[in-house]
Amino acid sequence: MRKQILLPIALLQLLIFNACENHGIEKPDQLISEKKMEKILLDVVIMKSAKSNNRGQLNSDTLFGDQYLYKKYNITADQLQESEIYYSKIPKIYTRMHRNVLTRLEQISDSLERVIKLEKDAQMEKKGVR
Repeated sequence: MRKQILLPIALLQLLIFNACENHGIEKPDQLISEKKMEKILLDVVIMKSAKSNNRGQLNSDTLFGDQYLYKKYNITADQLQESEIYYSKIPKIYTRMHRNVLTRLEQISDSLERVIKLEKDAQMEKKGVR
């Protein structure tokens, strides 16, 4: 599962390093803040992972579609696109944002692993196995 989550981040970082830095970039009027953008990127990775792991089991387009992001973060499609383009043209910021997303994904993965271990231990204890 960790590989499925980390692969999109690694690919995006490769693209970032190949991008040219342009200091004359004009900020969009409704630029999404870096922190909010990090949260959106995190949700996108999680949603893509959920979609790929649940094919045919649920209507993931309804649950995890673009409209979900727009509503959750109170943004528009144009605002998201313009912000993504803006940040992608500033590799230093974009890379930092993706590193923060990667760190958060690792924290989530570690937490899930701890919960799974606790659950397994509890089940083993119920069965009287130690």
